[in-house]
Amino acid sequence: MKDEDLEFIKENHKWRFLWTDIFDRYFILIAPLFFIFLSLMISYFSIKPNTDFSFLLVAIPIFLFGFLTFYLILKRLESERQFKIIPFESEGSEFEDCFINLGWTISTQTDKVIIGETKTSWFSWGESITIVFANKQLLFNSRPRGRQPFTLNRDKVNYKKLCDAIMKKAALV
Repeated sequence: MKDEDLEFIKENHKWRFLWTDIFDRYFILIAPLFFIFLSLMISYFSIKPNTDFSFLLVAIPIFLFGFLTFYLILKRLESERQFKIIPFESEGSEFEDCFINLGWTISTQTDKVIIGETKTSWFSWGESITIVFANKQLLFNSRPRGRQPFTLNRDKVNYKKLCDAIMKKAALV
């Protein structure tokens, strides 16, 4: 991870948007956009003189479904970019024990950041865990590996596991 990326994360508490994210993460938005486009085409080609507008019984639900799905997926994708803040007073080397006890593997570790991965499971292809040390706090992010469109809130589960491990370690000290 570059120093400019770390500074961006510390200032904005989210990942920098990259053009590769369009294909890697935002490609799933094509499906709801298709439903919106389909409903607009139904409306456009169905309007004729002396029409009873029964086509609206089909077009409006398809449009609402597409719009709602688009909104929910976009909101979920944006939440994956956000970093959660955890107050933390200790050194990063002490934190490594919490990371290992959770069963997460560490792929990169410096004095500024720890990057690791969770295991795959029935409901997840695995998560990429990023922890940035910044001014007596941890910035935590959990993103799905690969192009997994739905994570069933694995990021929230990982966040809770990490907070519990930190509290448990703090209670033992």
